[in-house]
Amino acid sequence: MKIITEISKKVDRFVPLKILGFILILFFITRITLVFSGLVSRNVFTSVYENWYEWKIAKTQWLDLWSVWDSAWYLDVAQNGYSTEPSQLPKACCNQTNTAFFPLYPVSVGLLGRVINNYYLAGLLLSNISLIFSAIYLYKLALLTFNEKVAKQSLLFLFLFPTAFVLSGIFSESLFLLLTILCFYFARKNNWALCGFSGFLLSLTRPTGVFCLLPIAYLYIKQNGFKIHKNSIYLFLYAAGLILFSTYLYFLTGNPLAFSHAPWGAVFSNPLIVLYELLSTTEATMVIGIFTILEIILLLHAYLKSNVLEYLMLSLIVVGIPLVNGVEIAIGIPRMSAAVFPLFLALALVAENSISKKLLTIFLIPIQVVFMMAWSIGILII
Repeated sequence: MKIITEISKKVDRFVPLKILGFILILFFITRITLVFSGLVSRNVFTSVYENWYEWKIAKTQWLDLWSVWDSAWYLDVAQNGYSTEPSQLPKACCNQTNTAFFPLYPVSVGLLGRVINNYYLAGLLLSNISLIFSAIYLYKLALLTFNEKVAKQSLLFLFLFPTAFVLSGIFSESLFLLLTILCFYFARKNNWALCGFSGFLLSLTRPTGVFCLLPIAYLYIKQNGFKIHKNSIYLFLYAAGLILFSTYLYFLTGNPLAFSHAPWGAVFSNPLIVLYELLSTTEATMVIGIFTILEIILLLHAYLKSNVLEYLMLSLIVVGIPLVNGVEIAIGIPRMSAAVFPLFLALALVAENSISKKLLTIFLIPIQVVFMMAWSIGILII
């Protein structure tokens, strides 16, 4: 009993037990609801599911819900490593290779998969553990930036965000979310060594990770002025992850930028034209276009209300880079947005009172359910 009490005290010092309980309740209620929604979708829209759905990796339906689109590519890297040869995965085309996928998430899945002898379960464990710790550190970060009310409400909107289900899937978004939050948390604590190390891992997770140096550098200047201190050297770690992966690709393929040259449809584009094409091409892309516009409006509203420029910078980087890379990349914006933590803070700022909070909750729940149902049968709106 004494040991349990001591553990409880240590946990409470890390994060209040009431908040941890709140996080776990939100986690389990939303995950159960999402699984139910996905199973209903597959059983109701059987023709769509059977004719189009991507992978069918797991034999158990409720587990297989969490591996669509890029999941098989991550599992391919986890099990087989990187290859210069075009992939033989189902639905792969146009000489696509797995070098487009940054290593931290799939390599971590591979290491854990070898330990527990199940790569699929390893991917789910890594994603969901990352999600829970993201919630914990989002709360701690929000306390440093705002207040208790905003901090707690940001947790609610983390789990209710329209594409938050992606954070439980076999994707790198949940790990990217955690590392991004850690970068800003340690920066606000003026712990630049851990901030830099988190940035190193971040740039090993997704190519946009290295660009997160810009808002972090701004925050460094904001907190320390323009004087150059010794601890500023840790900021160079943000580029180290990208350099490390590029070096590996050079020895593997002869091309240090193989991740960007892999044929995945990225074309430098005018973001306004891309947005127009999203709105005018198909019904599915129109949903993505509207989603993107509403997201940008929400972020600008949050900035005007809070004057926290570094969060706006981060958000526009994560959302803006896909827009300048063409429609094929921009269709992933709703999925990528699940890893943009300022969006959850922005929603918390909108929910100023109980009425706006209830209205937002009522609005967001059915949207996420519908998106999950679409995701489960392979409809391209995520």
